[in-house]
Amino acid sequence: MTNNLLQNMNRILVSTVSIISILFLAYPATTYAQVVYDKNQVFNSSDVYSLPEPFSSPEKIQQFLNSKNSILASYQVPIGLYSGNDCLLVNGRQVCYQPDPVAFANSFPGLPSNLIPANNLAPFNGQNMSVANFIWQMARTDFGSGCDYTHQGNVCYQNSTKPLNPAFILSLIQKESRLVYGACARVDADTNPACSYSSPSSIQKLAFRMDRATGYFCFETSDKTRSCWDENPRWMMYKGFFRQVYHSIRRMRLLERMCQLGGSYSFKNSAGDFKVGSTVIINNQQIFLSNGITCALYVYTPHISNLQWLIMRDLKGFYDFRDEYNLPEDYTPKKVGF
Repeated sequence: MTNNLLQNMNRILVSTVSIISILFLAYPATTYAQVVYDKNQVFNSSDVYSLPEPFSSPEKIQQFLNSKNSILASYQVPIGLYSGNDCLLVNGRQVCYQPDPVAFANSFPGLPSNLIPANNLAPFNGQNMSVANFIWQMARTDFGSGCDYTHQGNVCYQNSTKPLNPAFILSLIQKESRLVYGACARVDADTNPACSYSSPSSIQKLAFRMDRATGYFCFETSDKTRSCWDENPRWMMYKGFFRQVYHSIRRMRLLERMCQLGGSYSFKNSAGDFKVGSTVIINNQQIFLSNGITCALYVYTPHISNLQWLIMRDLKGFYDFRDEYNLPEDYTPKKVGF
């Protein structure tokens, strides 16, 4: 009788523990990993290289864009950075989007084939891709990997080794062009009174903002021949949603690496030496560059602003699904199914 009673109690205990475990996994934590904006560390590495559950697959990203009625939910991204016609004559000199793939590979002796951009993009060249899939490819696969040669030496990054948080890309797009969510991200934005750009006199129409999705090459100058206007022939190399996102994220990743390397690799101007551990002056304030991504952000946009941080918070982009579901740190599937 006693043995039966003990066995029943053990069964009840095991069942109770199992139920508690299931409930723990089913109801993730509701606190952010980062809840306070810090100008000296806009994002930390876990923010930028995590994988929040709402953006943990192309399907999840698509669901998010659908839920926001974003124009990006239906837009098809034309993939085609590398082709024989991607060159322009600028001041009598031919300027191309990218050197010939063979010449590029020769510039990086021993470079793995998955770090040569032309190789990564070749299977998709000429295709149209959903924004959700494009964001996923840019963030999580070697489609978005690459190298660049600088005067100091070669700089590389690889998504298969260090994949990016898709929410970070979306937050940059929203910060620069308001195309992800809100009244100005909807298909009727050009005429919707709820969008501040709906005035007939506004130049910030959807087509204009799609061409400048991440603000890449949009320098703050009244000289249109030197910024993101059609009057600037060089701008045409970066015009359009695909090229804007591709080049800006690639630039951000390379800048982060250069900031981490420091020395002759770091970016320098009148504000200071942009490297991790350095202090620079921006908007007449001292900024301590505590990590690579913060350093890269200030090179990309030389202003103090919490806007992208606020957008990441709105997106719940600080979450990591491993923390949410109490998964081990080495749990890194290509997509997460719940």
